[in-house]
Amino acid sequence: MFAKILVPLDGSEHSLKGLDYAITLAKKFSSVVHIVHIVHIVQAVSAATYDTAFMMRGLYTRASDMAGPSFMIDLKNHLEENGRRILATTEAKTREAGIKAVTTLLYGSPAEEIINFAEKEEMDLIVIGDRGLGSVTRFFLGSVSNKVSRHAPCPVLIVKT
Repeated sequence: MFAKILVPLDGSEHSLKGLDYAITLAKKFSSVVHIVHIVHIVQAVSAATYDTAFMMRGLYTRASDMAGPSFMIDLKNHLEENGRRILATTEAKTREAGIKAVTTLLYGSPAEEIINFAEKEEMDLIVIGDRGLGSVTRFFLGSVSNKVSRHAPCPVLIVKT
């Protein structure tokens, strides 16, 4: 019934709760879990999610420094590194649970990338947390889970926490 389950992760408690549900379903249906993390630089900059981290590490000391190309390269590298860390951690979690998992790092708008991936890979189910990392981002860009549930090519299970 659910041979291929897609789980988008952003590292938040809500997305990890979605992974727990997906693991339970995968055990029941002998499913393969596809875990994706989306690197979305525009979202990070617009919500000022990572600016503080860079300033605290001493890489950038003035706001004007964060407008240049080197900031964008550093930000992209930071987001990719964070995404790989999230995927590695969750891959280990699924392996410990005896579940086959495939991890993918994607780039772009989270909702669009999730929908496109689900369509391209012919997913049977998407399991997603009801909230992600930032309330500011959600205010300006809308809820990813809401967009995915309205436009996905397959059923969507939104895990509330």
